[in-house]
Order: sequence, then structure tokens, then C-alpha cells
Amino acid sequence: MATSTDSDDRSLLRTARGKLALTAGPSTIWLGLLLLAPLMFMVTVSFMSINEAYNIVWQPSLDNYGQLVGPGQPWDASFWNTSFMGSLLLSYQIAIVTTVLCFTLAFPLAYLLARKGGGCSRSSSSSCFSRFSPCIWCGPTRGC
Repeated sequence: MATSTDSDDRSLLRTARGKLALTAGPSTIWLGLLLLAPLMFMVTVSFMSINEAYNIVWQPSLDNYGQLVGPGQPWDASFWNTSFMGSLLLSYQIAIVTTVLCFTLAFPLAYLLARKGGGCSRSSSSSCFSRFSPCIWCGPTRGC
């Protein structure tokens, strides 16, 4: 016996908007929870101050942004010697090294996969990829 909710679910799957909602909805929720919520928290905390015990004091101020640029102008030496600039430059260095490593490893792997390395076909592309990827999804008992 079909109920009204069964017919509503079927009609939702028939429309393009319904399919989009069912496929994009969960990923949008995860995006909000795992990316946007921490980003909003970080922006909020950036306007707060800290006490001597390095606890967050929930009183908004612009002191952190004043310390970011330091007492001088960008052309002064004091601007480049702040701890924030050191952290920013270190972040850029890490990002550049990571990008170079990813390109260095990804392009040969993509070339191997594109050239059907190891007899991989389109139907078995997932098993072909698992030959080249590290074993992260299964333990040693599953034969990876």
C-alpha cells in the first residue's frame, strides 16, 4: 500500500530541482559545518582580546588588527619584524612547498592513469586508482 509520503518522494526525484536538492543538500550542510562555521569562529575571535593566561576575553576590540600592522607603516622595518608577518611568510612558504609537491606527484600519477597504466579500463578506474593510492581506507587485515 503506497502512502502519500512515498508518492511525494517519487515526485521529488522526478524533477531536476528535486534531484539537485537531494544531491547538493547534504554536501551543502557539510560545507557549512566543516568550512564556514570554523571560518566564522576565527573571524569572530580575531576581534577579541586575550588575557595574561592566553584565554579569550569576549570583548570586541581592534587591538589585534592594530598589532598586525605594528607601530610603523609598511615601508618601515618594524612592520616586517612583527610576529604576524613571520607567521604569514611561513604560511606562504608552506603553501608553495605543498603546491610544488602536489603537482610533482599528481601529474605523473594522472599520466599513468590516463595511459591505462597496468591494464586499467574505464569500468575499473576505481580499482586502478587504488593501485596507485596509499592504503588509507582499509587496514592490513583487508589485504591492501
